[in-house]
Formats: sequence, C-alpha cells, structure tokens
Amino acid sequence: MTSRLVLCSGGWESAAVALLKGWSLLFVDYGQSYAAQEQAAVTQIAAIIDVPLHIKQQPVDRVHRNFDLMRIAKSEGAQEVALGCRAVAKIFDRYGDCHPSALRREAQRLELSISLPLIGLPDFMVRRIVNRELAKRIVFSSKGLIM
Repeated sequence: MTSRLVLCSGGWESAAVALLKGWSLLFVDYGQSYAAQEQAAVTQIAAIIDVPLHIKQQPVDRVHRNFDLMRIAKSEGAQEVALGCRAVAKIFDRYGDCHPSALRREAQRLELSISLPLIGLPDFMVRRIVNRELAKRIVFSSKGLIM
C-alpha cells in the first residue's frame, strides 16, 4: 500500500481532492446503500488521473466513519491521508467526524499527517475544481488545453 491516500467516496469533494493531490485512492465499501455507484465513480476517477485504487470491504461506525476510514488507511500503511470534508463549523457537521479540529485530533492520535484542502469552500468552488482539473486531463484541441 502507498504511504499517501485520498479517502475517496466518488462524490464531488473526494473527486476534487483526488484530482488536486494525484495520490493513490482508497475506497471502502462499508455497506453504504450506494456502494456500487460510489465504487464505479471512484474507479473512473482513478483511471482518469492514472493512480492506483485500493478497495476494501469492511464495516465502519457510520456515525464516525471518517475516523474509521483513517484507521483503515493507517492499517494499510498510509502515513498521510487527504479528505474532502468542507465543514468549518460544528453546526454543519452532522456526524461529528468532518470538523477540521476533530479530524486533526484523530490524525494526531493515529500518527497520520492529514490534508483537508477543501475546508470552507462552497459547493460551486468544489465543482469548479473538478471541472478545471478534468479539463486539464481529458480535453485537448489544436490550440492546447481548453479551460
């Protein structure tokens, strides 16, 4: 396993982080209702950015799933993880595992480095990152990259 992993669900946020970082991806099927669709999206993201994809099937505590995903990444040999969490205030964190201070505490406890590049960004900015980064990788014209 690689030492740097993006914890990836296939959604906008994890796609943005995957595209920005260019690290290996870790997808965990923990029994979520849309696991097949998420895994298909993550597989496409990994193919587009040409990085390894690691897939695990393991139950997690759904209330603190990001903490469990970090533990899984650590057990797979990761030394650094990146997540697409954007919550800046605890009132926006439904589960208690997306707030930067909580994630940093858990990372410190696990002796992991953590990257949270999307903290505070609104939805439209996350989508803009994905669209821009995808365009850099897949769109070509005789005039160069189209942005």
